[in-house]
Amino acid sequence: MNEDTPLTVVPIQQTGIELAATAQAAAAKARIEAAYIVAIKYPRHTAEMVEHARAGVLAACRDSVFAGQARYEIPFGDSKASGWTIRAAEEFARCWGNMHIQKETIYEDELVRRISITVTDLESNLSYTSDTSISKAIERKHPKDREILSERENTQGKKVFTVKATEGEVLQKDGAFASRHIRNNIIRLIPSHILKAAEMEVRKTLKSEIDRNPLAAKRKVIDGFLGLGLTPFDIEQLGFAIDHMTDAEIERLRGMYQALKDGAVTYQELLDLHRQEAEGEDDPPPETPLDKGPASKKPRRSRKVLIDKINALGEDDPGAVLDAIMTTGQDGASLDYLTLDELEAVLSTLEVGM
Repeated sequence: MNEDTPLTVVPIQQTGIELAATAQAAAAKARIEAAYIVAIKYPRHTAEMVEHARAGVLAACRDSVFAGQARYEIPFGDSKASGWTIRAAEEFARCWGNMHIQKETIYEDELVRRISITVTDLESNLSYTSDTSISKAIERKHPKDREILSERENTQGKKVFTVKATEGEVLQKDGAFASRHIRNNIIRLIPSHILKAAEMEVRKTLKSEIDRNPLAAKRKVIDGFLGLGLTPFDIEQLGFAIDHMTDAEIERLRGMYQALKDGAVTYQELLDLHRQEAEGEDDPPPETPLDKGPASKKPRRSRKVLIDKINALGEDDPGAVLDAIMTTGQDGASLDYLTLDELEAVLSTLEVGM
């Protein structure tokens, strides 16, 4: 090559996909930078602004509509699991301010979608991130014309089919899982003293509403169940006498309604929990050599028993538990959102693999 020949630099041509990804990354960076600028300009770290945020949270908790949908409650025998709902977390984030919520898909193929949820306090620069895998498969008792991926027997000995989820079903699961993780991460960023005060204010508001008009409060909860397709008869199956409900039972029923509405539990799970509580079935009764004749149906184990057994088996290998949860097509990060059938399936998978 002649030394006098100039070198020509040929620019690398980006594809349409690369250009879109670059533009998306730039837009995301600009949004985050803008959020930090606003947080610096309007901080809440002063004592006055913290009290202002606290006052906003407590004011929301004094509203009977908000208080009625702020907390859920799931009974577990003599104890209960309770917490803040998704709507409550969103209101707390609005009042506390200067938070940035980011959701992104970090992996996807034909069988699974993996999303990452990050909630950041822009003033303390503290972030909580949680990843979750969403299976593009769901379980159905009647597959109809769906593509069947696998099948298993549930605790009643009936076949349950794992079928390929539709795009709409995947989007629904995506939204539900994202909302739960956003809620959890928001609650972790709100100061504990504000959460404690908010819980006390919610309970005071609900008690005041029931004391003022118990009949109206009861009807309001029953109407909520009707909106979920559950009748007063369905409520009575959970152990409530509609015509003779105490104030405490109305409040308890309201918490169960919010748990159903938030997707934290299903009606069938509540029904199973009530039956186990009524029959005292914390553990299956021991087998005796006197049992003869056809094999009877295996007693259904409670959620607590199943989770304790799963945790015991996975104590030395937590990854095995996560892998077993993934086979159910549900959230790979928590046992809390699994049905009793899915917990049975996880336990069975672990026992086979041991």
